[in-house]
Amino acid sequence: MVRRHPLVALAGLGLALLLLVGAGEPQALRTASSNIFLIREGEVVEENLYVAASLVRIAGTIRGDLIVVATDHLEVTGRVEGDVIGFATTARLTGAVTGSVRLAGVDLDMGSETGGDVVGLGRDVYLGGSVAEDSLVWSRSLIAGGEIGRDMGGRTFGSMTIGGRVGRDVEMTVGRLWVLEDAHIGQDLGYRSAREAIIHPGAVIDGSVVQRTPLAPDLRARAVRLFFGFIASVLLLAYGLVMIGVAPDKMERSITRLADHPIRCLRRGAAQVGILALPIVGAAAGVVWGTPKAAIGLTLFGLAMAPLVVLWLLFLVLTAPLPVLIFAGRVVSRGRLSDYGAFVLPVIPLAALLLWVPYAGLGAGVVLLALGAGARSLTAGERYVLSRM
Repeated sequence: MVRRHPLVALAGLGLALLLLVGAGEPQALRTASSNIFLIREGEVVEENLYVAASLVRIAGTIRGDLIVVATDHLEVTGRVEGDVIGFATTARLTGAVTGSVRLAGVDLDMGSETGGDVVGLGRDVYLGGSVAEDSLVWSRSLIAGGEIGRDMGGRTFGSMTIGGRVGRDVEMTVGRLWVLEDAHIGQDLGYRSAREAIIHPGAVIDGSVVQRTPLAPDLRARAVRLFFGFIASVLLLAYGLVMIGVAPDKMERSITRLADHPIRCLRRGAAQVGILALPIVGAAAGVVWGTPKAAIGLTLFGLAMAPLVVLWLLFLVLTAPLPVLIFAGRVVSRGRLSDYGAFVLPVIPLAALLLWVPYAGLGAGVVLLALGAGARSLTAGERYVLSRM
């Protein structure tokens, strides 16, 4: 099986980017004002090559490593007598690489003759040509049509198709697996998927075929979710008790708007929550369906907006539910409890719903945030209008 830990491969890709940023002026570094970097056929670079450009084409020979960032396209039709490490929005490798390939990007076509192993991180990945050692790929879709000398591992969130030769084991987590007629797997085929693989009768598998069920939710992730959910519930409880004593009039106005205009509050709050989620949803949609350039742009935009989204979400979680919870407590108790009691009454069942019933809890939490955010927005808007009069 593939023995390299995923973090090692990702660290290698990160190190490549750091080398590009932090390197001084190595002897083989070349720059082009046109953002096009070209090593022509017959040209030889005698050292490691560090290059960052929009379009990178290697048709000659590099007697060393190629460390590259290609914001548009990387094409290697020549020979690299070392490793290829870096990032390319789209890449096509059809030449020869005597070392290993470590590439991250969107659409990766790695069909070179590779003397080492291949590690890829992309949206759509094609493995052709030949790989002397192991392959390790994370992607949405993967087509393995070449020859892999040893093991194949990794994860695809969509489909994986094996149409070539794998020297030893395949161990993948996939959405759906197809094994074509020309496939030949030298030892075991192990895959983790909720759906059974479609294996052509003509495919040759010398070992066993083992399907494993998808992994259950990770216990550590569940523990983290419960821990932070508990902390958030405690903070909400503390903040609510403080605000009821400090700003009762402000809270009462929000509750009144919620009681008088629930649909209006829901619409306005839903718009706020939707705008909050837009950067993340847009980035995810761009990665899955967009063109390579759109995928990169939307991903960078989503990463840049993520801190602001998280901070605003934390603010909403602490402030927006207060009027909704007090209103719900008044309705349940038929007005017999004080605002403190009316607030505390629904907090515990709400926390249990959020923590222990993931999908229903998520839906209830979104509705709660939308109602509360809408009520606060209406109240703030009315205060602004009154202040201008």
